[in-house]
Amino acid sequence: MAQRDKRPLIAKEANQLLAAVPAAELAKLEPHLERVELRFRDQLQEAEKSIEHVYFIRSGVASGVKEFHNGDAIEVATIGNEGVVGHSVALGVPVSGNRFFVQVAGEAMRIKAATLLRVMQQSPKLRQLLLRYSQALFQQVAQSAACNRAHNVDERCARWLLMGDAPQHRLMQECNLPLLSPAYPPTIE
Repeated sequence: MAQRDKRPLIAKEANQLLAAVPAAELAKLEPHLERVELRFRDQLQEAEKSIEHVYFIRSGVASGVKEFHNGDAIEVATIGNEGVVGHSVALGVPVSGNRFFVQVAGEAMRIKAATLLRVMQQSPKLRQLLLRYSQALFQQVAQSAACNRAHNVDERCARWLLMGDAPQHRLMQECNLPLLSPAYPPTIE
């Protein structure tokens, strides 16, 4: 699980959503944020489980995967420093529909889901940003679904290389190609 980091908090640093929050609203949010290290394969949320924490990604990449009854899984969302894992809390949905884990190590600002909801009641711009982000993420999921049907795995991996701030060599080491297509052989030529 994510490890707490004791360095001073600068919430606006690196996460694009937090950078867009007005200073007065950010001042209400910051006391409740904690910086956490995101290690490769850390589980952030489990499917069909209550969302305990919301993660504003600062660096690295989180993947959302849909798991099937037969054990197969396919990536449905990719979240970097533009976003947040646990956005559905802002929509009033306290349960994660998918499993989210760290695909590329980094760090995040973490807040308890219940606390975020309380702060959002006093922070209209934060609420608006999270709702707009939810719509943007929905569009990303729709685009991914279309790309999964229309493009081969090499073309879909280009999306990984173009997003986030992870070094490309590490990204290629940690990119789990079977998540992009369960039928794709797990070897890279």
